[in-house]
Amino acid sequence: MKIVENSAAVLVMEHRPLFGPIIVAALFVVVLCVSLLLVASGNGNLMMLGLFLMVVGCGTTGLLFFALSKRVRLRLDRGAGLVTLTITGRRKTTEQSLRLSDLDHTEVDTMRAMSAHSDNLGGTTSSESHGVVLIFGPQAATQRLVVTPVYTSGGGAKRNVAAINAWLGVKT
Repeated sequence: MKIVENSAAVLVMEHRPLFGPIIVAALFVVVLCVSLLLVASGNGNLMMLGLFLMVVGCGTTGLLFFALSKRVRLRLDRGAGLVTLTITGRRKTTEQSLRLSDLDHTEVDTMRAMSAHSDNLGGTTSSESHGVVLIFGPQAATQRLVVTPVYTSGGGAKRNVAAINAWLGVKT
């Protein structure tokens, strides 16, 4: 996420995906061209393979394009006393508003993935990806609001959490 506006009254952060949807759209075009060439070949087996590739490959990349094209906007507004999370997809927009006074702090949410090596050594590899989570309310009735649409392995989530907590005046 990128800070769009940072003043004493308002903090606005946005996630506007660019490379993911472009790469998936390019992959869609490649899959479509290959499948059309296979269908146009005139060979029965290749035509069936082309149709299968067209349906499955183009369908999968199309769904992936829609999934990766979500824009997220987080607005913390002291004047209005609101935290507003707006998620805009290709077909719909959802908006959730909560009271700023209920926002306690933000945290980095870490997901760990373990995978076995394909070699016969029996080792495993772990990887971590991080996202931003807003923590509302007291400990007994805590509500967690995930802000980040896609978890990443870089330090962006930590920077975003530090920026939000600094704006809130929370020491981490």
